[in-house]
Amino acid sequence: MSGRRRIVFGIVIALLAGAALSPWAWRAGSLYWAKYKARQTFSNLTPADHAALNSTPASVTLPNFDPDSQPVDTIDFGSHRFRVLRPTSQPDRDGTHVRLIYPTFQAIFFYIGPLADDDDAAARQLQFKDEFDFESAAYHTRLDDLEALPDLASFPRFLSLIHEKGGMFKFSEEFARDDVRGFIVGRRSINEPFGGSTKSCFVNLFFPASKIHLTLFLNYDQPVSTGDAARAYVAVIRVDPKADDTTRTTTRTEPATEPAP
Repeated sequence: MSGRRRIVFGIVIALLAGAALSPWAWRAGSLYWAKYKARQTFSNLTPADHAALNSTPASVTLPNFDPDSQPVDTIDFGSHRFRVLRPTSQPDRDGTHVRLIYPTFQAIFFYIGPLADDDDAAARQLQFKDEFDFESAAYHTRLDDLEALPDLASFPRFLSLIHEKGGMFKFSEEFARDDVRGFIVGRRSINEPFGGSTKSCFVNLFFPASKIHLTLFLNYDQPVSTGDAARAYVAVIRVDPKADDTTRTTTRTEPATEPAP
């Protein structure tokens, strides 16, 4: 190698080394490495997990509640009273949940209550308005969004949303009414494919005015493939502060019926 070539070669090496040590190159290399490792981790997911994590919830509307055709009852949780479709038997309750029995399904309510403020505070630490905003972002985040991440700072947020989303579901729906917002999700076991029917759904309910979060499990006798039946059931639910009289109240006396899917 001639002296001139050695000088040119030395300059090129110096420029490459300087670029590699620059903050921009370090950040770009770190982002590339982080995405590479994430891809390796995601490659271990099943096709059903991939399909679920790349799906986004359908936006749905709750049907109108008809008080003349749907007999209702109330159940008390903490300092609030919830209107529900009247069950066929007395509620089975303990300190954390209430189970209601209907002719073709069961509804199990888990009251989060005072923890709602803690959930909202934790969501705000991640730059979300509240827990509903965080869950909505999670359900709308997709595995394929990985490639579009602009920098390392966006990585923890992306991973926390994917972790929250989970992927163990067959379908998901998002709804909003003046007094309640939430998600209806068809549950999926590990060995089941994404999509199709399921015999159980869970519903996350957020009542912003009352600052209440409620989780509802619906277990059906027959499989369902959409949230139609869950939407009809959720449409009945309303929450109010519990009156001084803590007795259960019934607004109608007809036998229990189920909402039309």
